[in-house]
Amino acid sequence: MPVTKLTDRTLKALKPPSSGRVDHFDRILPSFGIRLSSTGAASWFVYYRVDGQQVRDIIGRYPAKGLAEAREEARSKLRLVERGRDPRQEDARQRASEAKRRAETFGAVADQYHAAHLSKLASGEELWLRVQGDLLPA
Repeated sequence: MPVTKLTDRTLKALKPPSSGRVDHFDRILPSFGIRLSSTGAASWFVYYRVDGQQVRDIIGRYPAKGLAEAREEARSKLRLVERGRDPRQEDARQRASEAKRRAETFGAVADQYHAAHLSKLASGEELWLRVQGDLLPA
């Protein structure tokens, strides 16, 4: 478990291990780091405790997520832990609200309207074709 000050320069200089994986911890934010595997994959992580259990939370892949962004996300997760909240539950809540928001798009409402109302009308299919042609593409 090497501890180094993670910078863009040190990240480029890190070499993957010959076998297995190795964690490099950050000197600036001690529970934060990057895991390198022998395949060359690299992922950001942060350790914290929730209800007495140690949790290793994966933040994202390097280089898709940069150092500054990953470090800030780790800090926000640690702030949640300091307030007695579980970051994994907060992430799940956020994903659920995003899925709900996406489900309430015009297309989803139009599909529900088609199934519940237009399909029962004699001219329903003609109206549905107009909706599909005119409104849904926009």
